[in-house]
Amino acid sequence: MINVLYCGMSNDIFSPFLLVPNLDFLYVLDEFDKGFSSLDNFASQQLNIINLLKKDTAKITSNEYDVNLKRWSLIFTYGEKERQLIHYGINFNRRWPDEIDDLNYTMSMGTTFEPRKEEILKKMLMYRTTSIFTHYSLWRFHEHYDQKILLSNGKEIAAKTIQNKMDIQHLQDSVRIEKHDLFL
Repeated sequence: MINVLYCGMSNDIFSPFLLVPNLDFLYVLDEFDKGFSSLDNFASQQLNIINLLKKDTAKITSNEYDVNLKRWSLIFTYGEKERQLIHYGINFNRRWPDEIDDLNYTMSMGTTFEPRKEEILKKMLMYRTTSIFTHYSLWRFHEHYDQKILLSNGKEIAAKTIQNKMDIQHLQDSVRIEKHDLFL
């Protein structure tokens, strides 16, 4: 199973599929922002995402929302593969729901992502990712990352593969951090 976490996704449903075309589970941690909703509510944002997927030939097979957990689950077939979007309307700097685990990829293209400053975020990345994982962010903030990827939608994405969990702090926004700076 290929598990992806997107922190701060809003309506950017396609970047994960362009970056990780074989993903099985797309977990999202994103507090609601009415700027990404046509009717200023989460239900309309959900509908916007569903319509984007359908427009690109996805077939929706299940759509459920748990108000108490702020958890939206969408099962759909896209690119001849069944996938699941699990969206929590919560801040990613807090403890993540238990099901978000064994992550192969993390993404933060639309938000500030600072594990060096956010202790809980750092711990979640330490314990909820696979031994080697890749983080994607916007290139303009991360020119020091390992790889630059130009997506077909025009976005310039930076990729950094983390092979040693001590390197998680390299994910800091806009700052080059060397190994000897870790855990200071």
